[in-house]
Amino acid sequence: MARVTRDAARPRYEAETPFMGRVIQYATLRGWLVHHCRSVWTASGYKTPIQGAPGFPDLCMTRLSRVVFAELKDTYSKPTGLQAEWLATLAGTGKVETFIWRPKDEELIWSILA
Repeated sequence: MARVTRDAARPRYEAETPFMGRVIQYATLRGWLVHHCRSVWTASGYKTPIQGAPGFPDLCMTRLSRVVFAELKDTYSKPTGLQAEWLATLAGTGKVETFIWRPKDEELIWSILA
């Protein structure tokens, strides 16, 4: 019987939560103020208790004269339409940096937050 192996071109799956923990930890160590709203488990699944328009980016970070909004995703997920709308609207101000980050982007992320 032939052995089935993972496709080398396809990255190993990583969930968003541990990835986000690393990004928050690194940003904090580098002196960024970091804001993240955690989801909570409800009878109808995970919900993020907010007041306002849904889709707000996962992380809002600031240091010195920079403001960064980042939507973090697991290895394969894509932003929702509402998340994309928030990022596009924020980027359109020309005053903040916006990103969609996945685990494969860690080297780039570390350089942006350095």
